[in-house]
Amino acid sequence: MLENRVFALTDLGHAELDKLDGNISGNEKRLMQLLDGNSSLDEVKKLAPAAVRYDLERLLNCLLDKRFIIESQQISSPHVLPITDLKNGGVPPAIKPLYMEMRLLAEIEGKRRLAAERELEQVTLQLAETRNRLQALTDKYQHLTSRIQLYKCSIEKKFAEQNAQIAAISGVSQDDRAERVKLESELGRLRVELEIKQDMMDKITTEMDETVHQKLVVAQSIENQKRKQIKIEAENRVRTHPQYARIRGLDFFKKFRNSDLDALLSWAEWLNVKAGETVISEGELGLPFYVVVSGRLAVVKKRRTLSVLKAGNSFGEIAYLDDENPQRDVSVVAQTDCELLKLEPSHLENAELMLRMHIAEALVRVQAQRLRRTVDTVVRMLD
Repeated sequence: MLENRVFALTDLGHAELDKLDGNISGNEKRLMQLLDGNSSLDEVKKLAPAAVRYDLERLLNCLLDKRFIIESQQISSPHVLPITDLKNGGVPPAIKPLYMEMRLLAEIEGKRRLAAERELEQVTLQLAETRNRLQALTDKYQHLTSRIQLYKCSIEKKFAEQNAQIAAISGVSQDDRAERVKLESELGRLRVELEIKQDMMDKITTEMDETVHQKLVVAQSIENQKRKQIKIEAENRVRTHPQYARIRGLDFFKKFRNSDLDALLSWAEWLNVKAGETVISEGELGLPFYVVVSGRLAVVKKRRTLSVLKAGNSFGEIAYLDDENPQRDVSVVAQTDCELLKLEPSHLENAELMLRMHIAEALVRVQAQRLRRTVDTVVRMLD
């Protein structure tokens, strides 16, 4: 049975786990930290967070595919565990062509996006290299400045010694005037030499500052151009998406940028639900949440309808926000044929910070609206 199987990290898994910025998600990392090669999956599940227990089979498959883990009794290449289809039992034939086309587009755009991000990463590395060179030049400038300061101190010391000698000579005799003139001439020569070196140092410093400034401006300009290009490509790409106009008109996405919608549509799952079909059931475990694109759904608890959801509303986010207790507290049943966007938390972990912020803001706005309606209902009941 699956619960009695034992897994351990491979050398590649240990190396990936030690990286500060690896290619694994948070849940994958949490699971890898629990796989010690001695504990069975049943024992691991007792120690794992709820989000890992809920998605355990998929996480194991991902880690086996990447060769980060292996069964303790196996030396050959790991096999892939079957992932249970929780809801749909496959893609309906009516939408299979569109579904396959959208998956192909998502894979192509994902590769383009990855290439653009790699190019941006190279520009960032170049900028970091330029900054390192600037630091090296700054250190060199400070070293030269300290040397000039030491040289000035040495010259001033010589001036003091020669002035002392001149003062001593002036009081000795008339015969020593020649020596005094010689010392004054040497003193003048040293002053001219110091002024020349100071001018050269000022010139070198100015040239270094201009060179470093120009390199920084060029590197920053290249980085800005790359970011603008990525944004323009995302704008053009999302506007050609077949569902863009419908998504853009929903209240849930009103503050999203087009680049955010482009990223979201590349991994969000589009669902078609028939009237009477149950989307989530009270008491079941689940972390995904949904946004209603069209149709109406009833929120039911203990066979009592609490509210009706329409286009632009979301549901299922409570379990996502409280991932330590991912249990559904209500059921949601379609009253009419509906279209839904299904958002998986595992995808959000790797999304851009701005997209995660917009989603969090939208969820807070939904909770605030529900709280306001609840307060109004309580006030009416008290009156």
